Amino acid sequence: MFFRSKKNAPVSCPVSVIFEIMKQDLELGICCSIDFIYKDKKHQTGVWGDDGETRKNVVYYLDKQDFSSMEELMCAAIEDGICFSDLTDPVLVTECDGCYPRSTPLLEPYA
Repeated sequence: MFFRSKKNAPVSCPVSVIFEIMKQDLELGICCSIDFIYKDKKHQTGVWGDDGETRKNVVYYLDKQDFSSMEELMCAAIEDGICFSDLTDPVLVTECDGCYPRSTPLLEPYA
């Protein structure tokens, strides 16, 4: 039987934390990718740009939809027409920037 260690376990947090992680990565000029589960459905969101940076031609995404701004991403419908940023239930982050979520400082308080 396989047991995931606590260190590698997913983190439940408000959706606002996902946007804070993206903003922080943007400030650093790096791409961002976050896998999460909302109401038992897997999703992926993030931001990327030219040459693996987020300084030129920045694209935000949610699942298979692309957006040209953070505002558009936040207003994207995720569940029953509800805007991504308006989710009231926590999301379960399973991976953040290619790492386990508990290694991300902004997710650590929710671990």
